Amino acid sequence: MNKRIMLRRPFFILLLFMFLLTSTGCQTLRKKFTRAKKADKEESTVMPVLEPIDYAPKKQLPQEQYCYRYSLWKNWYKDLVAAIDSNDNDKRIKYIMTELITQLEEMAKWITGDKKDQLEIRINYWYAIQREFDIPSSMRNRQSIKNKLATEEKIIRNHFGLKASLEYVN
Repeated sequence: MNKRIMLRRPFFILLLFMFLLTSTGCQTLRKKFTRAKKADKEESTVMPVLEPIDYAPKKQLPQEQYCYRYSLWKNWYKDLVAAIDSNDNDKRIKYIMTELITQLEEMAKWITGDKKDQLEIRINYWYAIQREFDIPSSMRNRQSIKNKLATEEKIIRNHFGLKASLEYVN
């Protein structure tokens, strides 16, 4: 019995201590977390006037534009081959083909003369390859498409590469 009383005593002391803490309140904590009213802000009477500055458009030489579009075309071609090799979904492959053809069309804007007509014919071949991706993936021959892509890429690289076409850029 003596043991039982000894165990109850710390429990009662702890309860008494908790009661004293809660009954005294926490006035300082309450003051810490109450919002004080903000002082009135002084409104500034000066309003800045922002006048737009018209900058001249950045002028790039046609050669620079053509080189830029050609390098983008090469990167999209690499992405396309990688997507076909990794058997990516058709939506991604069609997107890459669309971007690749867009870069070819942008290249055609900067070329003059016979080369422009030749490039437009090549673009039509790329559109034909793009239509092959409308066939379900189980029905199309991936290796045949890769061979066609490689052939067209070689033609573009040889006839419309940077060294071959810079004299035809306006």
